[in-house]
Amino acid sequence: MLGVSAEVPIEDHRRIHRRCQSSEPSDDQIARGIIEGPGFREWLCTDDSSALFIEGGPVLDFYGHASLPLMSCLAIKYLEGKEPAVAIYHFCKRHLSPKDPIQGPQGMMRSLICQILRLFQSQVDLGFTSGGRYREQLESHNLHILCDCFAQVVKQLPVETVLFCIIDSIDRFERHEWADDCRYMIRELQDILHEYECGPVFKLLVTSPTRSRYIKGTFTARDRLLLSGDGFGGRHDPTEREMSRGTRRPKARESDSFRSLSNMFPEGVEASSDDLSESEYSWGLGGE
Repeated sequence: MLGVSAEVPIEDHRRIHRRCQSSEPSDDQIARGIIEGPGFREWLCTDDSSALFIEGGPVLDFYGHASLPLMSCLAIKYLEGKEPAVAIYHFCKRHLSPKDPIQGPQGMMRSLICQILRLFQSQVDLGFTSGGRYREQLESHNLHILCDCFAQVVKQLPVETVLFCIIDSIDRFERHEWADDCRYMIRELQDILHEYECGPVFKLLVTSPTRSRYIKGTFTARDRLLLSGDGFGGRHDPTEREMSRGTRRPKARESDSFRSLSNMFPEGVEASSDDLSESEYSWGLGGE
């Protein structure tokens, strides 16, 4: 129904990884600087659902064109074995062609749903898709229904789950014809941060190597990290509107049984592009 090969994310990761292995030293330095910095660390270790939007610009284009894809690969690698954390991801630059079966924003949502179902196939009840109209729109890959399906699946995950959703190079989707779809999709993903306070932890990471045209406005200043010339970034000063939006935050978890993420990730991410081995391509996807 989703029209997605389960091998696509594995192959995407493989190809991006190979490119990262031949990256320039500046790319590696910038990637490591980001994931060892306080902004990334705060997003990673906060016990509640949270989002982080990392945005580059002209200097990053010149000195570190592969740094954010490398950072995404390092983050995926670092999450390996950190139960109950699992990761799903999408490399947007791999899905731009009109001939690609999962092109653009709606293709991305289909891939993300597919990855979750492969990870939690025995724990998700798909009965909500059985309605005639809903099923018809799902089969036609209606973006609004795909986003709803994603949210319905996420809320059924075990409460102890920490689901990391990594969307790399979203700027490649910021074409005029996809602008509305991009905004809608990202807002729907952000809504999950606030809707399921008693459900799984949802961690959303979105990167944009160039300045964002449409997406940055959907994130509050608190959730944005703007990279400077050396690749290290700081938070934007929030506007009054953003401060108002930022008050709608997830409530703190009160369960004593919840496993603290700061204990799960006690130290910084210590990895480089050379640490990504062939055996790690399909770590969370059940690849064979």
